[in-house]
Amino acid sequence: EPGLVAPNLEGSEILSEPNPWPITEPQAGWRLDSIQYFDDLRKIAVVLMNSISCGLNLKHDVVDELCRGRNGTLRLLNYLPQPEQWSNLDSNETPEFVDDKSRWVVGREHVDTTTLTLLWQTYPGLQIKGRDNEWRDVLPREGGLSVHCGDLFTKLTSGVINGSIHRVLGDGTPRTSVGMFLEPDWATTIRPPNIDEELSYAEHLLSVFSVRKKAQARRY
Repeated sequence: EPGLVAPNLEGSEILSEPNPWPITEPQAGWRLDSIQYFDDLRKIAVVLMNSISCGLNLKHDVVDELCRGRNGTLRLLNYLPQPEQWSNLDSNETPEFVDDKSRWVVGREHVDTTTLTLLWQTYPGLQIKGRDNEWRDVLPREGGLSVHCGDLFTKLTSGVINGSIHRVLGDGTPRTSVGMFLEPDWATTIRPPNIDEELSYAEHLLSVFSVRKKAQARRY
């Protein structure tokens, strides 16, 4: 299928990117298997969305509109081992150590901009921040996925469900994760209940990225 075209909004070019397929498949059929894996995970995410929404008595047509289409991202991440000498890095890249310096942050804390994220991981490192602001490890389970609510779900439920604040820690061991991010199509209208506000998903993303960019600039 052709890739999704970025919406006609200022700055929206950052919302669309080509699939970085390897020139040579790691194994025969890898590309088709990856596409099928994405499709299967998206279907699972839609079922979970509908189940959660039923429990919250959200209107079915609102949820259905968010799940319609084929937008989404399957992201394969490989966290490399620790460099031999951290001193070779620029000061802005010096790692933030935790756990008595036995682990360090390799993925800063954030909330996904999506509705739901399904994540598979090979090795510990993922952490979730609880309502008490304490970090807790989310350990990988054989045959299991972790489910994360994005900030779009927070809008949809008017704050009843908060987006999962998470980060990734490393300890020098290689780590691989595969995340499927369920997203509406760009033009889908977001209608939070009991709030007189409407915006498209593309506008929602651009607003979130603008806030994060300003926060990052203040950090450095």
